[in-house]
Amino acid sequence: MLNAKQFILKYVIRKLEQMKTKAPVLTTELQLPIYSSIVYSSDVPPEYGIRKTHPLLINNKYPIRVHHITELDIVQGKPRTVPFNISKAVQQYFKSRPSLFTKARNYERVLKEARAILVNDYSLVQHIYRYQGRYAQWDAFANIMHNLWQNALNTAGSRECFLDFRIPDVLPKYNLFRNTPDPMPLERLKRWEDVDSLALKFVWDRLAELEKVDPEKASSVYLVFTQANHISIVNLGLMQKWLEKKEVGLVRRELYALWTNLYQLKTDVDTQALEAVEPAEKEPSVISTIGALSLNKNIQRMVETGRLSAAEQKRLWRLSEKYKSIPAPEGEGTLSDYIKADSEVMAIDHKADVIVKPLGLVDESMTRSTVNTFTETYVRKQLHKDVAAAVVGIQGSGILVQDYKVKKKSDPLNDYTEHTVKLVPINGRESTVHFKLPVVQPNGTFKVNGTVYRLDAQRSDLPIRKTASDRVALTSYYGKLFIERSPNMASNYGRWIVNKLTKASMDSEDNSVSNIRYTTSALPKKSLPRAYTAIGKNVAGFTSHGYTFIFDYKQHLELYDAKLIEAVESEGTLAICGHKGKDTNAIIVIDEADTLHTYDKGKLTPIAPISLFINKDWGMGPVEYTRAGIFGKKVPLILILSYYYGLESLLSRLDQNIRWVPSGGQLNMTDYEDRIRFKGESLIYDRRNRETALLLSGFNASRTAVATIDPASLNRKEAYGYIFDQYKYGRYLIKEIDLMEDLFIDPITLEILTDRGEPTSFDGLLEMANTLLKDDNYSDEMDTRQMRIRGYERFSGFVYKAMVSAIRDHRNSEVQGRSAVQIPKTAIWQDILKDQSKTTVEESNPIHNLKEKTALTFTGEGGRSNQTMVASSRLFTRNDMGIISEATPDSGKVGIRTHLTPAAKIKSLRGITEPYVKGEDGMSSLLSVPGLFIPGATMQDPKRVNDYKYLLYSPPYTGVYGNDV
Repeated sequence: MLNAKQFILKYVIRKLEQMKTKAPVLTTELQLPIYSSIVYSSDVPPEYGIRKTHPLLINNKYPIRVHHITELDIVQGKPRTVPFNISKAVQQYFKSRPSLFTKARNYERVLKEARAILVNDYSLVQHIYRYQGRYAQWDAFANIMHNLWQNALNTAGSRECFLDFRIPDVLPKYNLFRNTPDPMPLERLKRWEDVDSLALKFVWDRLAELEKVDPEKASSVYLVFTQANHISIVNLGLMQKWLEKKEVGLVRRELYALWTNLYQLKTDVDTQALEAVEPAEKEPSVISTIGALSLNKNIQRMVETGRLSAAEQKRLWRLSEKYKSIPAPEGEGTLSDYIKADSEVMAIDHKADVIVKPLGLVDESMTRSTVNTFTETYVRKQLHKDVAAAVVGIQGSGILVQDYKVKKKSDPLNDYTEHTVKLVPINGRESTVHFKLPVVQPNGTFKVNGTVYRLDAQRSDLPIRKTASDRVALTSYYGKLFIERSPNMASNYGRWIVNKLTKASMDSEDNSVSNIRYTTSALPKKSLPRAYTAIGKNVAGFTSHGYTFIFDYKQHLELYDAKLIEAVESEGTLAICGHKGKDTNAIIVIDEADTLHTYDKGKLTPIAPISLFINKDWGMGPVEYTRAGIFGKKVPLILILSYYYGLESLLSRLDQNIRWVPSGGQLNMTDYEDRIRFKGESLIYDRRNRETALLLSGFNASRTAVATIDPASLNRKEAYGYIFDQYKYGRYLIKEIDLMEDLFIDPITLEILTDRGEPTSFDGLLEMANTLLKDDNYSDEMDTRQMRIRGYERFSGFVYKAMVSAIRDHRNSEVQGRSAVQIPKTAIWQDILKDQSKTTVEESNPIHNLKEKTALTFTGEGGRSNQTMVASSRLFTRNDMGIISEATPDSGKVGIRTHLTPAAKIKSLRGITEPYVKGEDGMSSLLSVPGLFIPGATMQDPKRVNDYKYLLYSPPYTGVYGNDV
């Protein structure tokens, strides 16, 4: 009888013989034998080790002992160690793993444990070592691979050792393998555009050294190559025997043939379901499904990489429309019709009476209650539709919904609905997802474990808004993304120009700046040239070359004639910034290109850019750029958008005053132009176009990195792994950027963006954010006009966020084609119960119960935490009138948890609000429920009431400095 080792060798020998006829060495199911070990490394933070979905473990039922290795034998480069909490990372890893996973505390004992799988895991070392220099990324990769290889040979003395490699999405050409020397020159590295390809190149190079390996150890090492759900095994000892009979070049050719056969295999995409669908006659030009554009990109990406045939593509399109024939979970019709929002249902008439007017009622607004309508109508008519839409909304990511069923269940302690969803990824295994949601009563309560709860309404930003002078927030049920102008000194124009002015004013030998005055006044709430507000944030004014410069806008309003100011500002983005001598009529103005002009009866005469006017040696200053915060990394917006579009296509969408100059060519640059040095070429653009400058200058976030990039490579998505490495962002970010493109805009966010006439694609939102950041104008942080109120639609948000998380895990799995989209059955249920905005219903006090129905908070899933709510975040502003009442807890939650007025000016079930109209809207739109019960409440003495009375009766403020409190 054969032992485990002999059995595997016999199996591999039989399969390897097939290579002579170019047949792949394949299996789709693998159970590791006794005394097995795996050598592993992950490059997908925050993964700190191997997962159960790894192809070598997916069928395993034995204990898995994980040994985290935290030191490397350095082969290349001179890395330094950086502070990293290893214990915390290991603890986090095992906390999120099934019970099969345990720490290999006694390594020698584990080596002798027959049925346990030993994993020598190198996932932590990438967090511990920091590399410097041009070869940093290559040195880091090479050291990991050399250590993996050596560890496999060392372990092979006592165990069967498996070292796995993934076939890349785009397999490099045979000649690229053959013509790239070892060690690899840096200039060749850019042609190896992903880690998986580099790993295959490492194996290719090791064949030349294989004869030096101990044959007994080589016979216990297995190279495992995976593609989708297919696994190919090659024994290192047998490859040694091949090399005894053949030249290394012939063995490499046969190995490449194996990779090619694996590469050409089809993905696992629900073959039975596809075969049951008749092929479409032609691909639809318009697909009426949520996220159709993103779905097309995902399918097309697989076609381009040879993983999906044209016929399969057509059948997938038919499969993507399956949801149109799925019966609706309630009532008649299909799921497609069920998820459509009815505009008549969504609208709220804040003047509609909800009770019959009693005799003697003075204020007719007392008969209104938009808060009741907002909750009751939504729960009865829209809640379950939004949940279903959240499920269907994931189709844009390439996860096709094939069935959706809802069952209502109850027991003595719980009322809930159980949802069952059948999902078929275009690249992965079919799965059926189950989740349950509490049943919400029309009064806004739900019962869990015998306790009655209510979910407070939540204040949330609109999908896109500017929250600070240099920051835009994108908000959806995917999450929150901040786009900002880089505050780094090297690219911050405001800090640069103020520093220049300060130093010049203090230099006794420099008479270019004098009489400088500083300020702490707030910037006006209006669009003004960036140079004006950049200076005016800190400097009120100064004198230079016979001109008096004024950058304090309040002084500006007092000093210059109102009609003159109106005439100047009506010309576009212009602002008066000073005058000659003491003549306030001999004004100078500044435009958004930072250029000074004289202004005489509408005639503009350019002078010079302000920095050159003050001192020609200063230059134009740094060019600011926009960036997005993703997983703690600040990624220039230009890298994201050029990844989506390709650089050439993106440039065609921007200002046309852009030109390329080859290295060594004549630049002929003007004062208004800036330069980006790529490898072999320079990109010259006009910095006067603020939107273009904010984007393109992002390339210079790392001038060292951009100098190594061939601009032609920026047109190919597969090149961005190398590019992100050069910028030291990590290739793993690309997966998240893809996911945001597909899923950031959920169905509810899409509806709001459409109603507001704003971009309905993620890349469109990024471009709009970039445009908003060209100046410093923004509304108050707490401006209710830039927010909406989210009620029980948050239940659909919990579902959508859980779906996104599951799809992220699916895409990040070791072999996507073998993984499925999975959500723990109680995950969404637990998320709701853990939410900070959930409160217990008080049923004994009717007044308190009425008040709690109007509760409104900033906290909860997708909201803010108490720690981020500083004093300025807790203010009551004029725009809150008609929506937010005077009631708030007298505790640490003051200003965080407030209450809506009963007849709040909410105009739709999406929580969009309207301004209060004095004289038309009554007291029920101003005071809380308890406040309306108190006679003469507005005439009382406490300071808080007096402040509120001031707001009630003072005339509207129409100044440019926003909503004073």
